[in-house]
Amino acid sequence: MKRTDYIEIHITGKKGVENLSLDNYDIAELKNILDVIVKLCPQIDKNDPLSLNIENGSVKQIFKGSKQRIAMFSTILSLVIGNPYLEDIEPQTALPIEELQKSAKTTGYTYSITTSMSNNPLVISPTTDYKRRESEWI
Repeated sequence: MKRTDYIEIHITGKKGVENLSLDNYDIAELKNILDVIVKLCPQIDKNDPLSLNIENGSVKQIFKGSKQRIAMFSTILSLVIGNPYLEDIEPQTALPIEELQKSAKTTGYTYSITTSMSNNPLVISPTTDYKRRESEWI
């Protein structure tokens, strides 16, 4: 069965003076993205793997999975879009979003995250500020 449902993470920015591309994208950065995806899109059962395809266009990471798994991820995205304080988001779900935000501020990258089921991307950039409010940490 061909899987057509996907999560796409499009990363743009610069690596020094060069535009970000597959040639200068570090494998440690890929590991960080994989960690975020695993936290936000857990495996439902052992017969539900996520596959990865990395494409040029800065860096595009396409994760293909089951309709249910991608729908769950789409729901998380819809809760986060337009909610910079991550209200109504469980802490274990908010943490990977905060990690991407920290990475965006550190690297200068912009992460545009969408799925085959959503029209609006979640954009995390150096100018956005997705984080939990201090009062929610207490």
